[in-house]
Parts: sequence; C-alpha cells; structure tokens
Amino acid sequence: ILLQYESTLVRMVKKIIFIVPYCLGVWNEDLHLTVPIMQNYAERVDTPTCAAVIQLSTNQFHVYDASIYFDVQLQGMKYLLYHWWLTSSLVVLVVFSFVCCATTSPMMLLCCYQVNKIRDCYYHETTELDDEE
Repeated sequence: ILLQYESTLVRMVKKIIFIVPYCLGVWNEDLHLTVPIMQNYAERVDTPTCAAVIQLSTNQFHVYDASIYFDVQLQGMKYLLYHWWLTSSLVVLVVFSFVCCATTSPMMLLCCYQVNKIRDCYYHETTELDDEE
C-alpha cells in the first residue's frame, strides 16, 4: 500500500485555499485507508468466528480512530433471508398456514362426521324408546 506523498509547500497551499471548509468542519485532513485482510475466508459451522484482533505497530504513522467492516457475500437461502427478510417471513407464514389448514381440515370433517353419526344414533335410539311406550 502506497500512501500519496504531499510536500510541505503543497500541504500549506492546500490548507490556505481550503481554510473556510476546514474551519466549518466540511473538509478535514483524514486519510482513509482500506486494507483487505482476509479474502475467500470460509468459517466452520462448529467453530464460528466471533472476534477480530488487528494490531498496527509502527512509528511511521499514528492511528487516531479505526473501524473494521465485514463484507459478507451470502448465497442462496441465506441471501434471501438476510436481504429479503420481510418477503421471506410472509412467504413462510403463508406456507405454514396453508399446511396447517390442509392437514387439519380433513380431520375436522372426519370429526364432524363422527359427531353427527353419534348424534343420529342417539336420536334414533330415543325415538324408538318413545315409540315403544
């Protein structure tokens, strides 16, 4: 990684030209450096990665603030569940409801049929007893 060199004269002229944006906080002298650390890393399911320790030790430059970003490339079902979470949850809810209705409806019909059959048998027994008296 090669950082762009600025001579002292160029740096001073740049500060004088942009003095107003510097004072207002619109412009600053931060240097953002992107350093790819791991590429094509696949973590194991049984031991997931839960922390990252990065140590910079040099006297050449000073680090005032640092952040780490993970650019994860998901595929397949994981991609859909992460990026389309609302649509995925609605689809799962509809499919689950359909399966519940499809499996309980025949049992409910069978139960109602059995209840009606028992009621009819009881009704015929009571009418036969009333007719005998």
